[in-house]
Amino acid sequence: MSLPLDSFPLDFSPISGICSAPPVADTVGASPPCCPAPIPGEIARLAAAAGASFLSIRPSTRSFSLWVCSVLFPSFAEASAFSESASCAFDLPFCAIRLVGSGFTVSVPCFISSWYSPADSVPCLVVSFQPPPPLLT
Repeated sequence: MSLPLDSFPLDFSPISGICSAPPVADTVGASPPCCPAPIPGEIARLAAAAGASFLSIRPSTRSFSLWVCSVLFPSFAEASAFSESASCAFDLPFCAIRLVGSGFTVSVPCFISSWYSPADSVPCLVVSFQPPPPLLT
């Protein structure tokens, strides 16, 4: 995935092997020009401050921006508070909340200015907000 570096002002480390969706890179494109959605870095800052566990950036056919940041929270209360904060901060009508496993995700539309991916790849980036485990010596 080729995203402008200024989209990610935080120090993110992609985690590979988590996405199990079928390859769809050939059908995914960038967000429409002048799309009024926030960039992923803006969403990530708000998510980190709200205590999110993980954030993933993925394509979405239901989003006006064609992409969403799905932000994972351990409780519905935290997800609901973040959904309201994100809706207000980014002037969005709503941010969907869904039960995923034992947590809740909030889908926030995001702006992806350019997109390129090799054929047969999965367009997804996962970011952990948890500190990495200490290295064993």
